Amino acid sequence: MNERAEKLYRKLRGELLRFAVGERFYSQRRIIRQFKVSNRIVMTAIDRMAAEKLLERRDRSGYYVREIH
Repeated sequence: MNERAEKLYRKLRGELLRFAVGERFYSQRRIIRQFKVSNRIVMTAIDRMAAEKLLERRDRSGYYVREIH
């Protein structure tokens, strides 16, 4: 994971505290606009969060919070 993706990953992990388990997480577009990063960076960070079971990916619906650590 490159430095930008790692930095975004840490920010997004911190943002998880704003959400309840089962709640829809930020959209890719919102993350791109809010954090001023590329789609590739967003997907790298989101994929890591999904792999760590922090987020659940639902087709055509978005990402949902699974756990808060």
